[in-house]
Amino acid sequence: MKQLSDLLEDSHCRTEKLKLNNNGFTEKGCADLEKAFRLNPSHLKELDLSGNKLGNSGVKKISDVLKMSEWKLTKLNISDCSVTEEGYADLVSALKSNSSLVELDLRDNDPGNTGVKKFTDLLKEPNCKLKTVRFLKTSAAEEACTSLSAALGVNLLLQTELNLSRNPAGLSGDSRMKQLCDLLQDTHCKLRKLKNNDDDLSEESCFALASILTLSSLVELDLSNNNLQDSGVKKLCTALKDPLCKLETLRLSYCCVREDGYKALVSALSSNASSRLVELDLRGNDPGDRGVELLVDLFVKQYCNQKKLRLLKSDAAEEAYTHLKRRLDEDPLVQRKLDLSKIDPNKITVKQMSELLEDPHCRLRKFTMYKAGSIRETDCADLISALIINPSHLIELNLNENKVDIKGLLKLCDLLKNSHCKLEKLSLSGCCISEKGYAALASALKSNPSSSLRELDLRGNNPGNTGVKLITDPDCKLKTIRLLKSSAAEEVCASLTKALGINPLLLRDLDLSGKLQGDSGIKQLPDLLKDPHCRTEKIKLNNSRITEEECAALLSALCSNPSHLVELDLSGSKVGNSGVETFSQLLKNSEGKMKKLNLSDCSISEKGYSALASALKSNPSSPLMELDLRGNDPGDKGVKLLTDLKEEKKCNLNILRLLKSSAAEKLCASLSKTLQTNPLLLTKLDLSGKIKGDSEAKWLSDLLRDLHCRTQTVKLNNCSITEKGCEALSAALCLNPSHLIELDLSDNNLGNSGVKHICALLTSQYSKLQRLGLSCCSVAGEGYDALTSALKSHSSSPLIELDLRGNNPENTGEDLISYFTCVSKGTRKTLRLLKSDDAEEAFNCLKQNLQKNPLLPIELNLSKTEPQQIRVKPLSALLEDPHCKLKKLIIYKTGSITERDCDDLISALVKNPSHLKELDLNKNKLDRSGLQKLCDLLKNPHCRLEQLSLNSCCISEDGYVALASTLESNLSSHLVELDLRDNDPGDKGVKLLSDLVNNPHSKLKTIRLLNSSAAEDFCASLTKTLGTNPLLLTELDLSGTITGDSAVQQLSDLLKDLHCRTKKLKLNNCSITERGCASLSAALCSNPSHLIELNLSGNKLGDSGVKEISHLLKNSNSKIELLNLSDCSVSEGGYAALASALKSNTSSHLIELDLIGNDPGNTGVESLHYFLQDSNYKLKTLRLLKTFAAEKACASLSSALGMNLLLQTELNLRRNPAGLSGDSRVKQLCDLLQDTHCKLRRLQSVFLFVMFFL
Repeated sequence: MKQLSDLLEDSHCRTEKLKLNNNGFTEKGCADLEKAFRLNPSHLKELDLSGNKLGNSGVKKISDVLKMSEWKLTKLNISDCSVTEEGYADLVSALKSNSSLVELDLRDNDPGNTGVKKFTDLLKEPNCKLKTVRFLKTSAAEEACTSLSAALGVNLLLQTELNLSRNPAGLSGDSRMKQLCDLLQDTHCKLRKLKNNDDDLSEESCFALASILTLSSLVELDLSNNNLQDSGVKKLCTALKDPLCKLETLRLSYCCVREDGYKALVSALSSNASSRLVELDLRGNDPGDRGVELLVDLFVKQYCNQKKLRLLKSDAAEEAYTHLKRRLDEDPLVQRKLDLSKIDPNKITVKQMSELLEDPHCRLRKFTMYKAGSIRETDCADLISALIINPSHLIELNLNENKVDIKGLLKLCDLLKNSHCKLEKLSLSGCCISEKGYAALASALKSNPSSSLRELDLRGNNPGNTGVKLITDPDCKLKTIRLLKSSAAEEVCASLTKALGINPLLLRDLDLSGKLQGDSGIKQLPDLLKDPHCRTEKIKLNNSRITEEECAALLSALCSNPSHLVELDLSGSKVGNSGVETFSQLLKNSEGKMKKLNLSDCSISEKGYSALASALKSNPSSPLMELDLRGNDPGDKGVKLLTDLKEEKKCNLNILRLLKSSAAEKLCASLSKTLQTNPLLLTKLDLSGKIKGDSEAKWLSDLLRDLHCRTQTVKLNNCSITEKGCEALSAALCLNPSHLIELDLSDNNLGNSGVKHICALLTSQYSKLQRLGLSCCSVAGEGYDALTSALKSHSSSPLIELDLRGNNPENTGEDLISYFTCVSKGTRKTLRLLKSDDAEEAFNCLKQNLQKNPLLPIELNLSKTEPQQIRVKPLSALLEDPHCKLKKLIIYKTGSITERDCDDLISALVKNPSHLKELDLNKNKLDRSGLQKLCDLLKNPHCRLEQLSLNSCCISEDGYVALASTLESNLSSHLVELDLRDNDPGDKGVKLLSDLVNNPHSKLKTIRLLNSSAAEDFCASLTKTLGTNPLLLTELDLSGTITGDSAVQQLSDLLKDLHCRTKKLKLNNCSITERGCASLSAALCSNPSHLIELNLSGNKLGDSGVKEISHLLKNSNSKIELLNLSDCSVSEGGYAALASALKSNTSSHLIELDLIGNDPGNTGVESLHYFLQDSNYKLKTLRLLKTFAAEKACASLSSALGMNLLLQTELNLRRNPAGLSGDSRVKQLCDLLQDTHCKLRRLQSVFLFVMFFL
C-alpha cells in the first residue's frame, strides 16, 4: 500500500477508478492513501475499499480527503470495513462540508444507533450531492425494507420498536414475519422491540425468528395471541439456547402452549447459562401438571428471582399472587394446598383471589377459604364461580365458616354437577346453610352419579327438620357426612347412641342423669348440645357431678342452640355464677322456648340470681314459668330481685322455689303473715317475744339454715329459749353462717351449755357475725371460758362486739377481757359487760386515765382522782357490776367525796362482794349509814375482803362497836387486817376490837389503830414492858419506865393518836427536858380530849418546857384537871407562861396545879394566885410548898394574919394575932420561909433568930 501510494501521488498517475477490495490493509494503509490523494486528488472518480478492516480511524482519513474541494470522487465503496457509528458520523460531517460524492456503499458495517439516521437526514438536505447510500447487505433485506417501510409508512431502519399486530399490507402473518426476518438479520436494522400479536403466526414464523434471533438486535419479542403451539415454541427454543441470542423479553401469552412447550422453554433456558432473557410471559396457556413447577423452580432457584415470569392472565390475579407469595414465603402457583384462613380479605381481595383461582396456572388441589366470617355471601359466590371455570384440579374445598347464600350454594351445586369436577372433600361447616341448602346439595349429588365427592362437612349449619335425613340418603353416595361440630361431640354422640340404644340427635327428651361416665363424657356433652343438629326439647342432668367450668360450657352450648329446649334440670350440678350468666343469655333470647328450669343445689350466688333476674326482666315475653333455685346462695339481693320480678304482671314466672325443706316453707308462710312481709326479704328479723320456747326456736332454725334466708340481724330477746333451742339455732346458723352479722339472744336462760353451742358459730371460718348479744343469759365462768376459747381459736374472727351484760363471770372472764383488749388495739372491737350507762361512763373514764382496761387490773387506785374526773354514781355502778373483779380498791382522793358518796360506793361493793380482798376508803368520811352497809358487806358470806382500811374515816365509838359486833357475829369472815387509824374509838372501841383479835376463832389478826409506825413500835414496846396494851389503859404511869427526850418523843407519837385514851399520865423523874416537853405538849394538844391528869414532876423542864405545856392549857379542847410540875426547874417565866395560858382559856378544866419545888420569882405566885380568887376559873388548888409543915404554917399564919404569906415580902409579928406563943409561931414561919415560894424579905420581931435561921 505504501508503494501504491507513492505511485498514486505522482501527477503522471491519472487513475479514475481504483479497486482495492479485500486487500487486507488497515488504518495505516489508509493514512498512506490519504497522503497520496491529497497530493494528487483531481483524477480519481470511483474508489472501492470494501472488505478491508479500515475501522473508524481509517474512515476518518478518507473523510478528511472527502472534504477537499479538489477531490472529484463520485462513488465510494467501504462495505464490510468495520465501520461503526463514529465512522458514520465522520463521513456525514465530511459530506456536509464539501464533497462531490454521489454514491456511498456502507453495507455490512455497524451504524450504531445514529448512523443511519444521520445519513437519512443528510440525504434530505438540498445542497447534498449524495444520491445513493447502500446499507442492506442482501437484496431480500432491501426488498423487505422497501416493502414494509412503504406499507407501514416509516423507515424501518430508523425504528427500534415495531408493532405488527395488524396486517396493513394484506400479507399473511407468516409471510410478513419471513420478510421482516430478512431485514432483522442486517446490522443496519436496529429493531430492539417487536410486537406481533394476534397475527395468525404459526410454527413457520417461529422457525424464521429462530434463525435470526442470534443475529438481530431484538431484545424484546411479543408473539401473544398467536397459535404457535408447542412446536412453534420449540423452534424458538433453538435460538434461546444460543448464547448469542440477545432476547431479554419474550411474550407468548395465549399461544396455545401446553406442558411440552413449557418443558422446552425450561430446557432451553437451563442449557444457556448466559441467556439474557429476563422476562417470560406465558399467560393464558396451559402448563399441564408440571409446567408451572418447572418454570418456577428455574426462575426461583437458578435465577434467584432476578428474572420475571408472567403466568397469570389478569392484574388482579397478579396482585393476589404477589400478596400470597409474600405472606406464604413461597410461590403459591407451585403449591397444591392453599390456606387463606388467616388471610384478611382486605390484603387480598376476593376479586383478586377469584381471578387467581380461575387461571389455568393455578393448579390447587386443596383450598381453604378466608378466615371465618371475613367475607360476604356474594364474595363466596364469586370464588365458587372461579372454581367452576377451573374445576379440574381441586379435590378438597373448605369454605371455612364463611356465609354462603342460596346463590352461592346453587353455584356450588353447579360445580358438583360438572363432569370435570374432581372434588372429593367439601367442608361447608358454619356456612349458614339452611334446610333448603341441605335439599339443594342432596339433589346435586343425586343428579351426578359420577361425582367424586366422598366426604361432606356440614357442621355448624341448620339442617332444619329434614336436612339431616335428606343429606344422609344413600343415593348421595357419600361415605362420610360430618354434622357435629367437634370430634368430642361425635364421640359423645356415639357413646350415647350405645348407652341409649338410639342416636341422641333423633331424640326430643334426653335424660342423661347418671348416664355420662367419666369426665370426658361430661366435657364432650356441650359440644353435642350446642350443635344445631341436636334438637332436644327436655334435658335432665341432675346429680351428674358436673363442675362449674363444665356446667358453664354446657349452658353456653344450650345458649348457642336455644330454639328447641323447653325443660332443663341441672339440679345438683356445679353450675356456678359463670354458668348462670351464660345461661341467662338463653333466657334473654327471644327465640328461647324454656318453660321450666331446675337449678337447685347448683352453687349459684347473688351474681347468678342477678343475672337470672336481669335476663327475665329484659325479656318480658320469656316463656319461663317455673324456676327452682333451692340450695343456692342468693346473696343480699337475690331473693328480692326474683320476688319483685315474680310480682310483675308481665312476667310469666308463676312458681319460684327457694326453700329447701317443707318445714322452712311453712314457717316462712307463717312469719310472712305475722310480720306482714316475707321474712326472706328482711335483713333484720326481730322476733323478740313473737316466738316462745325451744320448739318454736327449732322451727325457726329450719328457716335460718336455708341459704335463701339472708337475715343479717336476728333478735330473739325474751323468747324463753334454753340450751336445746340454742343448740338448734347454732346448728342452723353454722350451716348458713356467712350473712348473719348480729345475733341477740339476751334475756334467755341459755346457761353455759347454750353458750357453748353458740361458740360453734364463732369458730366457723365462714362466720361473719360481728355482734353477739348474750346479756342476762345466765352465763357463768364456764360459758365465758368457752367464748374465750372459741375466739382465740379463730384469730380472724369478724366479731367486733360481744354483749355479756347481766351475766356473772365468777372467777373467770379475765382472759376474755384480755383478748378483746389485745385485738382491739388495731381494730375497733367492743366487749360489753357493764349493765348500766353509768358503769360504762366510769369504765371509759378509767380507761382513758389508766390507759388500759379497768376491768383487768386487780388494783384500782383512785387516791389521786377527784369525783369531777370520775363521778361517784358511775363508779358505783361499775363496782356493783359482776364483771368488775377488783381485788384491791383505793377510793377517791382524801376528803374529796361526801358521806353519801362513800355510802353509794360501799352499797355497790355489797352487791358485788366476791372478788375484793383489799378496800381502802382513803380517809374519806364515812357516815353511820355507810358504816352499816360496810358491816353488811362484812356479814355477806360471799365477801372475800381480807384487808380493810378505814383510816381517818370519822368513825366513832358506835362504828367501832358495829364493826366489832359484825366481825364477832361472822367468825368465818376473811378479814385479816383492819385499819382504823385516825378515827375516834371512844372508850370501848379499842377494847372491843382487841378482844376480837384475841379470839382464837376470829381470822382478824391485825388491827391498825396508830397513825405512825413510831407510835406502833412504842406501843408494842410498852405492851411488852407493862404486860398490857397501853391503849387499853386509862392510867399510864411511866415514871422511871422511860428516860430522856427521845423516849418522850416516841411516847408523844402514841399520845397524839386518838386511839390513845389515857386519862392519867405520870412521867415523874423521866429526865424530860424542854425538847421532850415540846413533843409531849404537841401530842397532847393534838389529842387533848381524854387526859385529865398529867404528872411531870422531877423533870428539868425549865421555863421553856413549861411554856410548851402551857399550849395544852390554852387548848379549849383540853380536859386536863390536874397538872403536876413539881421540881421541874420552873422559874418566874414559867409561872408567867402558866398564868398567861390560864388567862387565855377561861374554859380550862384545870382544878389543881402543882408547882412545888420550883422558883416562882417575885411575881410567879402572885400571877397564879389570881386564878384561885376569880370565880371564872376552875382552879381550886395551887400547890406550891414542898413540905406539909410549910403548907400548914402557910395556912395557919395566913389565916391568923389575914393574908397570904406567899404574896408578902414584909411581915411584922410584934403582935400575936393568933395568940400563938412566939416560939411556935417562929417555928412555923421557919418551915415556910425555907420554901422557894416564900418571898419574905423583911421580918420584925425575933429578928436575930430569923436572920440566923436564914
